[in-house]
Amino acid sequence: MQCYLLDGYNVLKKLEDLTNGSAKESRKSLINLIATARPQGKNDLIVVFDGHGEEACSCGKIKILFSRNITADEYIIGILKKDVRNKYYRLVSDDKELQFKAKNYGADIIPVSDFVASCFKRKAKYSIGDKERLRSADIGRINKELEEIWLKRKNIG
Repeated sequence: MQCYLLDGYNVLKKLEDLTNGSAKESRKSLINLIATARPQGKNDLIVVFDGHGEEACSCGKIKILFSRNITADEYIIGILKKDVRNKYYRLVSDDKELQFKAKNYGADIIPVSDFVASCFKRKAKYSIGDKERLRSADIGRINKELEEIWLKRKNIG
């Protein structure tokens, strides 16, 4: 079984649009993006954030953890050490030191840019005959995103 390990704040650094609010809002935006796009497919995904955020929680195949008194990097390496034989891990991080250590435990490395691109590759369309149409859930999400962008540009929101 594959499991994706995300270095949470390292991924957020690459997603400027998600980091305009508080750290809590940014984390929530990242989790919502992952839950919607499902770039990990049917595989498990663990997001590790530095520090003492909310309690660890799960959202379907997504688990959110906080490293507490150690760094997220140390926490991720701890996961790899503990479970190296039971799972096939794919680390999503641009942290070169973490990548090097994770490779020593057999993890594949995915650059953050590749992971983020896979979030936006999934089409929100389906075909009806020769026409492509947006799903109603996607229309609502797109409208909300456009409204937020418009409000930010107008300095209203």
